[in-house]
Amino acid sequence: MPPEHGLITARVLPGDASARELGWEGIAQWQPADGPIWLHMDRKAPRSQQWIRQSGLDPVAQRSLLEEDPRPRAEQIGDGLLVVLRGVNLNPDADPEDMVALRGWLDANRVITLRHRKVLAIQDIRDRLATGGGPNRPGEFIVAVAEQMTDRAGDVIDRLESELDTCEESLETISERESRARISAVRRQAIHLRRYLSPQRDVLVRLASMDLTWLTERDRCALRDVSLGLTRLVEDLDAARDRATVTLEELMALTTERLTRRTTVLAVAAGLFLPLTLIASLMGMNVGGIPWSQDASGLWIITAFLVIIAVLELWLFKKMRWM
Repeated sequence: MPPEHGLITARVLPGDASARELGWEGIAQWQPADGPIWLHMDRKAPRSQQWIRQSGLDPVAQRSLLEEDPRPRAEQIGDGLLVVLRGVNLNPDADPEDMVALRGWLDANRVITLRHRKVLAIQDIRDRLATGGGPNRPGEFIVAVAEQMTDRAGDVIDRLESELDTCEESLETISERESRARISAVRRQAIHLRRYLSPQRDVLVRLASMDLTWLTERDRCALRDVSLGLTRLVEDLDAARDRATVTLEELMALTTERLTRRTTVLAVAAGLFLPLTLIASLMGMNVGGIPWSQDASGLWIITAFLVIIAVLELWLFKKMRWM
């Protein structure tokens, strides 16, 4: 279907492998007796926006489904559910922490979801429905979406932790600038992911306690399990953020130690050559009275004298533990 039509997919639940996807005409002809219907649309498409405004949904739900940058939320309106969930962005050339939003309205007969950027959790459900599997009811649908989004977030967090492990192990082997950039990127991603996953955990907990006739006790238990999994992910993000902070502090300590060591070497070198330079300067003055100026062995005498002074300085620096 052309993108300007806005309809990505529409199916009657439960479906089977032979069930075809509906178009706008099929949606208009649908009746509740046919079974629950799922509509998935592009929020930016004019046709989708027009359909939402003419759908008879509560005005609050209409505004929330079409707003630009919503945060995770769940609100019960009558026997319907307005829900906004965030998932990691796993589209090509995208940053996972650039979260994608899925807006939805669910009641006993309809599941309406809207997105702008592709949500892979929805693609998984489409694939399962195309093979005769997938959710059969609105309650199962919201559980499936929450599970898929949480699983994908878990994969991204696992990769963050692996990257952080690599950064910790390679502090001494790669450049300070590269280490700082990699650790800061991990910390930034952890903070950004937590910004949306933490309220999403609260959304799922609230959703499991809502008094919706079409949400079964099995659905509630599944949502509570997903919320517990999301709680563990949020804790992992907190741990990753703290580890990144500690690793940055270790890197700064290493940098300070290396700088101090280099400064000490330069200071010792300066202290070693200062008296030698003074003596060499005095002996090189073009005035009368310079010792051994007429002696053929004068150069070697002065050289030996400077070597002796250098050895004495080295012995003194070691005794004073400057080296």
